[in-house]
Amino acid sequence: MTAHSALLETIHTDWDLLHADAEHTYGALGTLSGAAVLELVQRPQSRESRDAVLHALIALSQSGHQAANRVLIRAFAPLAVRQARTTAALSDLEPGDAIATAIGALWETIATYKLERVSSVAGNIRGNMLSLLCSMSKRHRNQTWGEVVLPHEDLTIAAENIDPMPSEPTVTDTYRDLVDVLTWAIENETLTKDEVSLLVRFELTDDDAALEREQLAEQLGVSRAALYQRVSRLRRRVTAAIQEHVRTHGRW
Repeated sequence: MTAHSALLETIHTDWDLLHADAEHTYGALGTLSGAAVLELVQRPQSRESRDAVLHALIALSQSGHQAANRVLIRAFAPLAVRQARTTAALSDLEPGDAIATAIGALWETIATYKLERVSSVAGNIRGNMLSLLCSMSKRHRNQTWGEVVLPHEDLTIAAENIDPMPSEPTVTDTYRDLVDVLTWAIENETLTKDEVSLLVRFELTDDDAALEREQLAEQLGVSRAALYQRVSRLRRRVTAAIQEHVRTHGRW
């Protein structure tokens, strides 16, 4: 059985017909076709270079630049599909509806992104989306997913370049377990959405965890030691809440 989102298909069709070949001026990036700007995002490059491109596109999108918005949606659609599959709060939805919900979270994340966050932009988008989805109230319904059909294979390429897909054990264990715990923590008012967002950005780093956490501390205006202390307090609060839940209910 396959799962497909009508919204995902609409995004793809809209891209092909209206944006891929159309030229627009993207600020300092120049006058380019949508496909050329997407290539600027997807091509192999340093994290700093990709951050600069993504940040420029987000700033344009927030100023009302529709073409920049469509490039971002097109680039991060695979991430929305991944989060739709792994976020417990969406597990009672039909797969197509879960994908549409995750794409909605992507749209909101782009619209509300804090422009002072100029580094780890792709990671911030991923964390903000996950925080939004974890704040949904429903969890732990067993929805069976088949293969998710993306409109075109190049969407998968975008996922690999923007948000590399971990090996399957990592996705099914570490990532999903973290999502489940954080969803539960929000539902039980153990953590706020902002605290979940902080933990997501701290825990779900890419290749250079130390650098990303240093950048996170700078963005928050605190020392690295203060950041680690804050995260440690949040972890202890979650652990204590889980222990209390087990004592009361006999299981997690």
